[in-house]
Amino acid sequence: MKKQVLRLILTISIVAIIYLGVQMFTPIIVLEYYEQNGYSFLDDVAYINEAHYQEHIVDPNETVIFENETLIHLDYLSINETQFDVVFSNQDIFDIGMMSDFFSVDPISFYPFDFVHGSYFIDINDIVITETISLALFGVSNSVDQTVVIDDAIFRVSGVLKSNNSSMDYIYIPLNQVDVIGSDVSLALTYRLFKHDNIYSKLYERGGMNLVHYATSQKNQSMIQSTTKLIISVGSIVAGFAILGIANIMNKHKKQVIVSNEHRKPKRFIEIIVKSYVAITIIIVYFGAIFLTNFSVNASYEVAFMYLRDNIHRFDAVLYLYLIPVFIYAINKVVRHFKH
Repeated sequence: MKKQVLRLILTISIVAIIYLGVQMFTPIIVLEYYEQNGYSFLDDVAYINEAHYQEHIVDPNETVIFENETLIHLDYLSINETQFDVVFSNQDIFDIGMMSDFFSVDPISFYPFDFVHGSYFIDINDIVITETISLALFGVSNSVDQTVVIDDAIFRVSGVLKSNNSSMDYIYIPLNQVDVIGSDVSLALTYRLFKHDNIYSKLYERGGMNLVHYATSQKNQSMIQSTTKLIISVGSIVAGFAILGIANIMNKHKKQVIVSNEHRKPKRFIEIIVKSYVAITIIIVYFGAIFLTNFSVNASYEVAFMYLRDNIHRFDAVLYLYLIPVFIYAINKVVRHFKH
């Protein structure tokens, strides 16, 4: 009987470890799948809509400094009766990179800049364009030092970027021009870009889990998250049925050993409590590992531990679980006393 119980515990533990492994490695596998299908996102950058930043990030710690942080504003302007997408920004954006599409359901890629001609703007009337736009405006790939009229103002092309993606063909204009020639200056089209080696930790230090959650990053995108959670949910259901099936099979084949209460050797209090505490500790550690893994899906384990460190006081009720064996033992003793 004792061997069967140990065998059942071992089997359930193996299934639990497999399930935890699914939790840990599914995000990595999903990310690898999307990368093999063209998804590309720098692992040290993130961005957030400025309206969301001001609405959801309560009391951000502005003393936390990123390697690079900048605001950009999306707009569109007409040049020679042709409409072009425009990004108003400062020079820092060329050290960070640019996202491929702001409104796509598919994972949004984020590429570094690759200048094929010239460099970033240094004057208020300089602009940077892509090869595709250079061909459309001037008929040549290298249009550095050529000028174009935008909203009655003359701008000089200071640099030409490689066209990585058709949805990334922007004209980059200095940010202080947005109030001069911009058509829509609402925060809905303004974004805050971050770059740092340990991006998730910095996001957490600046604005807590809210900023980690609302910022778009390599891991934290709706399509990637939904795919990951779907696979983990299916894995959870399979693991649950596996445990029930194993328990049922072992229950059918176990020997029915009936021992009367009179001849049953009573267990000592210390033995019961120690075994109960070991079991409770294992359960807490296991579910704690699942908790940390779930938090790390859209960030990192370091951020998960930082969040646990800062909110450990919220989980002190878990310690009351250690009182359960004592109460059960006491109730059982009272029941036995009245029965006899």
